[in-house]
Formats: sequence, structure tokens, C-alpha cells
Amino acid sequence: MAQQQDTFLYALSSNNAWAGYKAHQNPQFFPKLASGQSPQILWLGCSDSRCPETTILGLQPGDVFVHRNIANIISPTDINTSAVIEYAVAHLKVKHVVLCGHTCCGGAVAALSDTRVGGVLDTWLTPLKAVRFQNEEELNAIKETAARAVRIAELNVQAGVNVLMSNVTVLEAIKERGLQVHGCLFDIACGRIKDLGFGTGKGRIPGVGGGEEVVRGRHAQLIRILLENLTQEDLISFRDVLKTALHEYSTGTQKDSGWKSIHQPERTSIHNDARGTNTLFMPSAGPDGLGIKVVTLSSAQHQDETKHEAPPIVKPTGAITLFSPQGTVVGLLHASTLTAFRTALASVCLVSKRARVHTLTVFGCGEQAYWHIRLALLLRGSTIRTVNIINRRFSDAAKALLKRLYGVPASVKASEGWTDCAFGVLTQGYGEYERLLTEQVRDADVIFCCTPSTEPLFKPGILTEHEGRQKGRLLVAIGSYTPSMHEIPGEVLHQAVKRHHLGGMFHFKHAMEGGVVIVDTLDGLQEAGELIDAGLEPNQVVELGELVMIKVAHHQHDEIAAGTESPQDSTDDVAITSEMLGKFDLGSTSSVNTTGETNSIMSAASSSGKMTSSSISSAMSTVYGSKNADDNSSTTSIGSGGGSPTSSPKRSNSLKASLFRRRSHKKEGVQDNGDADSPASSEPKHRPAHHKSKSKEKVKENDKESEADRLAKWLAKGNVIYKSVGLGLMDLTVGMHLVKYARERGVGTKVPGF
Repeated sequence: MAQQQDTFLYALSSNNAWAGYKAHQNPQFFPKLASGQSPQILWLGCSDSRCPETTILGLQPGDVFVHRNIANIISPTDINTSAVIEYAVAHLKVKHVVLCGHTCCGGAVAALSDTRVGGVLDTWLTPLKAVRFQNEEELNAIKETAARAVRIAELNVQAGVNVLMSNVTVLEAIKERGLQVHGCLFDIACGRIKDLGFGTGKGRIPGVGGGEEVVRGRHAQLIRILLENLTQEDLISFRDVLKTALHEYSTGTQKDSGWKSIHQPERTSIHNDARGTNTLFMPSAGPDGLGIKVVTLSSAQHQDETKHEAPPIVKPTGAITLFSPQGTVVGLLHASTLTAFRTALASVCLVSKRARVHTLTVFGCGEQAYWHIRLALLLRGSTIRTVNIINRRFSDAAKALLKRLYGVPASVKASEGWTDCAFGVLTQGYGEYERLLTEQVRDADVIFCCTPSTEPLFKPGILTEHEGRQKGRLLVAIGSYTPSMHEIPGEVLHQAVKRHHLGGMFHFKHAMEGGVVIVDTLDGLQEAGELIDAGLEPNQVVELGELVMIKVAHHQHDEIAAGTESPQDSTDDVAITSEMLGKFDLGSTSSVNTTGETNSIMSAASSSGKMTSSSISSAMSTVYGSKNADDNSSTTSIGSGGGSPTSSPKRSNSLKASLFRRRSHKKEGVQDNGDADSPASSEPKHRPAHHKSKSKEKVKENDKESEADRLAKWLAKGNVIYKSVGLGLMDLTVGMHLVKYARERGVGTKVPGF
């Protein structure tokens, strides 16, 4: 019997024959290879001998840059894989990154078994076993072992693509030059490669529906990745689009582009007692088109439920459908990430105006909490030193939140300026919880309340007592959205809206109060539990859209001198017109001296300088009522007035006219009331008429400038409360901009002929 030829010697002999054949076939083949490489594909595959990438792709040497390991595992901590990816993407400029698993994978079979493989292999397969545990219910439902192994191989590719799509180098290439990322599976039994639809590409399943395209993949993941990798410039573009829409909604100044106005119908909801969920339907329409969001989530009562037999918590999930003005479908977006992002985007419209943002205190640890923290860091990271997270318990969600924040690449943290920012979590199980809660709320420059709750998240005295009122802060509440929910204590709201007329001997200083609560929509007066219970009326709230365009003067920012000012609001260029002055009353105790004289802060809201006097008056009268002229010295009573606290503050013509008449009456009364502080009464009676006129005009102009500065100062340094219940217009506006942003970067799935 002839001795079998040594395998390696055979390989060398075969190579010699192959080289001779290639050189004969194409004399320039090897010289060209020696001159350099310019592969178009980076192949990340398994080390399995049955999966030679160049062969199964039908390509030639020099066409594919390759990295293979056992079970094609992609780990962000594997420096070997990371180095290959960086070199191929950043230096070789490949156009495609392909992560390919395969059937009959020994690593997949090992991960499905509880038996140890031994040595370092068990450690290496840990990520694949994690995929198994994360999808255990689905995998256990598959009875055949081979089919189960194929499914975990697919899930492993999906997990690897998610890692790739979080890689900074990959994301930059996607954004800058349209790099494509693909997740595939090689079927050894037939020799064909199937595109699974993960990554930036679209999946085509052979033999299904005559070759029709099947939309697959984690589209929520794509939205999250796009938004998490926004630059500051990108974020400001999103913010400015939203600010413009909110301003037009609140002031009625939108341009006529087919739609006469922005329409924001009431949202409706369906409650499911068996599941403990609410499903919300939020429609909206505007110049760019129409949109409706349908989202389902656990009710607040259900989330507070501790009984073991209660149904599982349902995180907010659903979709936003966008249409052109003609009704053509423009986009279908996963709602969970986008909802949290657009809500946080509205909040940072106010954060960007604050003079000091050193400490954030955040209630909750879900998507809303993450995005409020993340966007604040992106805009004001250079000044933020501490982020306090307060949650009921140190849950998996709390751990995941910290992991996401700590997982932001060091280069990104450095560019945004928050490398040294400290993060901490406070839970109710901690022994000194109440003391630390008080400290963290009072120390905060910005407070984000991001968790559904049926009772206030902190005691009112923390902010209403003297020590709590010494510092100005922005308080944002977005977690509660129904009449049964409460985040902010009613006493804190009362403190914010009441007029301060103090006397006696005082020796302390309080931060400015605005006399109003900011809301995203007046509908909050009938939807937000804390606003309903506090009895707030339309003249005690102002919509965010009426304030977002106000320019905060640079000298109002303490940090300017240190070079740490916030990014300039590119659309904050609306002048405060003379018509606006006197229509926004900011009653506050700025300081009280020993004679009992109170420095009253009176300010004005801003609207577009392009607006007419009548449009300004009409818009502002929607939310601003007033007392009679002879009641100017009295203290406003919370909950008093002509209407029920729960009455619907609609934008009907009758309400507009009624509120505007009240405001006009006050304006006329102020001119004739003969107050000692009024410009008219301060005129010397012996002056000629023309001197009186010039002097009066000068005093009025000075008052205008002073009041405008005070309004800007309140937004920058005062106690500001913003309560959001959600607005379909936000989904429409931000969703449309996201579709445009994604298309420019070649991200997403396009369905032809839909």
C-alpha cells in the first residue's frame, strides 16, 4: 500500500501549480498584487475550514480583506478584531463590511450546550452563550437541534452587527461615505450565502415569494445608532427644526405651504385592564405633512404594582407613520427611541438657555432619562461635573443606563468635554436616602423627572423652604402624562405661579420666579395630574413655543468669561417687540431689603419680529389672562377664577377674544392708574408737552430693554418649571427631519412601490 502523501507537501505542490497557471493566464496578475491592495470588502467570518471567503464568493486574491475567528464573534473588547476593522475601514476604505456566520457551526452547538468545552474556549464563547440566554424562550421553542443551531447562528450575526454599528470608525464611514454593513449566513449544505437583512443593507430571502424583498432587521437599533452618534452640529439642526415648529404652533406664524395652519387634534387612548397597558393615538398635521403615532405602554398604576401575579411591564413601544401633504407614506419609524429623543430635544431647548449647568439630578433610568442626560452632555458637557440618578431600586434598567453612559467612547467624551463627569445612582434602599435626596435635588442646576409616578417624587419643602429657594434651577417633568399621575408636588407649582408681595424685615435672597409654568401644550392643563390638582389656569402657563425663540443675552451667562458658554441658539434671533411688553408678567422676589421693599420682576415674552401687532396679541392672548387694573396690588389666588381647573383650555376664538380683552383691559388700566412707579406719573408736571412726550418715550424704551433683559435673566438663572405631556407635532417634526437625515446617509430600508 502506497504511503499517503504529506498534506503540507501536497499543498506546496498544489500552490506551485496554481502560481504557474495564474502567471501563464495573466502575466500581470502577481506584479499587480505586489503593487498594493485595494479590497472593496472586509469579511468577518468563522475560522471553519468549510467557509473560505474568497472561494465561496467567487472572487480573487486582493478582492477581500479578511478576519476570521471561532464562531465569528465580534466583541467590542477584542483588540484583534477592532484593529482589523479600523485598518480596513479607515485606511483601506472598504465599501462593505460583511459579517458572515454559517450553518453546522460547532461554536453555535457548543453555546447551546451546558457542557464545558474546556480551556480558553469557554471564555471565548461567553458572548455567544449570552446571546443564547437573551433569546432562550425563542430557542427553546425550536425542537430540532440543527434548526436551533442555525437560529442561534443568525442571532449571533445580529449581535455582531449591532457591535459593528456601534463602532465609531464604522459609524463615521457610514455617515461620511456611505459604508455598507451586512449580516449574512453561509449555508454549507448548498453553498449559498443568505443576506439576513441586518446592518445598513436590505435582506433578500432566496426562494420566498418569488424573490420579493423582505424587510428584516432591528430598525429601532438603526434609529438609536443614528441618534446616539449625532454631532453637536447635527443636534442643533434637529433642535432648531423643532423650535421653529413649536414657535409656529404656539404663535400661529407658520408659513402657508398648502396647509393653512398646524393642526394638533386631541390624542385618544385605549386601556387594557388585562395587560395593564394604555395605547395612545397621537395625530398631527403641518406644512410638511401628516403623522400619527401609536404607542403602547404600562399604565402608571401598573408600574407601581408589586404583586407577583401582575402582568409584565410593557416598555413604550409602537410606531410613527409619516405622510406627505398628498397622503403618500414617507416613513415608518420605530417609536421607542424617537419618542424619548424628541421629548429630550424639547427639554434641552431650555437647558441651552441656562447660565449654569454643573449638576444634573435625574429621576428614573429608562429611555427618557438616558436621552435627557445624553443630550444635555452633548450640548453642555464642558460645564457638567455631576449627574445624579435617583431610582426606586438598583434595577437592571439602572445598570443598563450606567453601562450606556460609561460605554460612550473616550474620544467622544473628550470632544464633548465631559471626560471627568461623575455618575451616581441613589435608591430608596440606601440608609440615608432622604438626606441625600434633599441634597441632590437642592444641589441640582437642572432636574429631570423622567419616571411615571402616581405621587410626587420628592417632598415639596425641599424646594419651597428658604434653603431650597436660594438657588435658581430648571425643573423638567416629562414622566407623567395622565390626570392620575403626579411628579411635581403641588406646593412647588403654587410657588412658581404666585405673585410675591412681601413686607417686613427680611435678610435673604431668593432666585427669580416667573409667575408661570411652561408647558408644551395647553392641553397639559387637562392631562397632567399635577397641573389639574394645582388648579392652574391658562393665564398661569405659557407654551414652550412662545419662549424658545427668545435670545438670552451673552452677558447673562456666568460661564461666558470662562469660555464655557452653551452653544449659541442659532434661531434665537427674535427681538422682543414693544407690543409684547406687559403681556408676560414675571412676578418674583428677586431680593427683599430690610425696609421691606420688594424688587418686583416684570418681564415680557418674545415673539417673532416679523409678526404683526395683531398676530402677536392674538397669539399671546391664548395663554395670558390678567387681573383687573385695580387688582394690580393683590396676590393671585391659585385655582381661583372663572373656570374649573379641569376645564379644557382650547384655542377657540371665543377664548382668545376673552383673554385678549382681559389683557387689553389691564393694559389700558395700567396707563391710567397713576402708580408712582409708572412712567406717566413720574413725569414732572411743569415740563412742556413736547418734553413730556420725549421723556415718556425714553422711559418706555428703557423699560422695554430692562424688562426684556429680566425675561432673559429668568430663563437663564431663575426657577423655571417645564411640564411636558407630549405633542404629536414633535413626532411629526423630528420624524420628518430624521427621515431626511437617514436618507442622506444611506441608512434605513426603502420599500419600492409602497
